[in-house]
Amino acid sequence: MAHLLEQLTAIVAVLAACFVGPGLAIGFLLWRKRQQRAEKRSPITKDLLRSPGHSLREQIDELTDDIGIEVMALAVFPVLVLVLVLVLALYLAQGRAVKV
Repeated sequence: MAHLLEQLTAIVAVLAACFVGPGLAIGFLLWRKRQQRAEKRSPITKDLLRSPGHSLREQIDELTDDIGIEVMALAVFPVLVLVLVLVLALYLAQGRAVKV
């Protein structure tokens, strides 16, 4: 009976040694996380400098402006080429040579 009690005590001691270390480590990590969370300030409690998505909205506006300018250039360029061709054809039809 004494031998069984000694073996049981040894098994309990080994199991305690296996679980005490990780238990202390997990406890320390949870304590540290709680301390860090207490030091943080919530961004919701103070006034925001800009609304959410402000920088994305600015990027969208810049891209929209760029696309608008390019579309306008694509619409105006063929008209300018057509005017140039018509003026050149008019001068050639009148018999005037264009000096370059």
